[in-house]
Amino acid sequence: MSDTKGQLSSRKPTSLADVDIWVLLLDGFDDIKNVEFAPQLGLDVEKISRSQPGSSTFLKSAGLSFRLHPIPLIVNRNSVLVLDAKYLYENYRHECLDEMIYGAMIGQRDQALWKRCRTT
Repeated sequence: MSDTKGQLSSRKPTSLADVDIWVLLLDGFDDIKNVEFAPQLGLDVEKISRSQPGSSTFLKSAGLSFRLHPIPLIVNRNSVLVLDAKYLYENYRHECLDEMIYGAMIGQRDQALWKRCRTT
């Protein structure tokens, strides 16, 4: 987990809802079966485990929460990105992976970048 400045933090979230963006980098899509909290994130474990190499899953959700506060409504937005890290490592230039994953994480996948960085 990282803080607002992008620095790694050892603080663990108290609940899954405390995390705005989840990025799951798997060693093959079948590895999703080892992610204990996948169903709590709204992921269909069986469907993802059968995904084709090179595909990805990106889910977005939003909801309203009420709290005791002068501004009682808060909008919660959550995103979950599931990628096959093994496939990415084997088929794309390594120097491109950070930018590719970051773009996919924020929902702005740059197709030209992905095409330019493909090795096979």
